[in-house]
Amino acid sequence: MGLFSKKQRESGAEALDFSIVRVDEENYALYDDTVFFRVHNRERTPDERAQPRDFGANLAMLADKNLRVYAAKVGDRFVGNVAAVFIPKVGHPFYGGKGYVDIDELWTDPAYRRHGIAYALMNEAERAAKEMGAAGVRLYVGGTNRGAYKLYKKCGYEDRGGGAHWMVKEFKEGQL
Repeated sequence: MGLFSKKQRESGAEALDFSIVRVDEENYALYDDTVFFRVHNRERTPDERAQPRDFGANLAMLADKNLRVYAAKVGDRFVGNVAAVFIPKVGHPFYGGKGYVDIDELWTDPAYRRHGIAYALMNEAERAAKEMGAAGVRLYVGGTNRGAYKLYKKCGYEDRGGGAHWMVKEFKEGQL
């Protein structure tokens, strides 16, 4: 699928051959390896790959009709991913019964950036949002993440500003 900017085409760079696929039971091990790489900044060792892995709980989450996870595949590995979560606006008249898809975890392996992978992942997430009947797509981008901000602007996103704050409350093990 390789996509390139005008600057990349003019430089004579070769297009990267990649495809965007939905993460499912058949390819979940590859996705799990991608998450491992992102978290640990290294590939799994052969011994780690040989260990049995139970994906049952994660596969159950992937079965949720309001969640779509896509990955960019180069050769036999995933090099990027995005999660799109549909959040309905139940009973809210302003949205006409529709909700929004929130983008979570758009990521591309640094070695594969600037080849159009994140752009293609966003396009696939937007296609899925339309398929789920969403009114639109929302996302959060950190104020210092200029590269992501530029990507989202290129994808047609508007900065709504408003001085929003990203707030989180994490639960400890056993806490209700």
